[in-house]
Order: sequence, then C-alpha cells, then structure tokens
Amino acid sequence: MNDAALTALKCFRENLRDFGDARTQPENYNLYNGLANLAEAIGALQVQVLALSQEVQELRRGRRL
Repeated sequence: MNDAALTALKCFRENLRDFGDARTQPENYNLYNGLANLAEAIGALQVQVLALSQEVQELRRGRRL
C-alpha cells in the first residue's frame, strides 16, 4: 500500500472512531466505514498491480518465473 492510500485509510478510520457512532450517526458510520474499506481495497489492488508489473518486466527480459 502506498503512502497516500495508507494515509487515507488512517484518516477514515480516525473519523469512523471519532464521528461514526452506528446508533446515533449511522450515515457518518456508513460513510467512514465504507471509505476505509475502499482505501483498504485500493491498497490491495496497488500491491497486485506492482506484482504483475514486476512479473511483466521479468517476462520481457526473457526470464522464467
């Protein structure tokens, strides 16, 4: 996960903790929980893209994986 995605995840989790009471503020809870999950998913995609990029580079160099 890159720094931007990690920072976003931390901010959304902080907002969820500070402003996201599921009983009294369900909209805020859903918003920040959803954004935190989205940031986490983006981080996972970044890791996969990096791995695929490295694999492609190795294949272009003629190496076997």
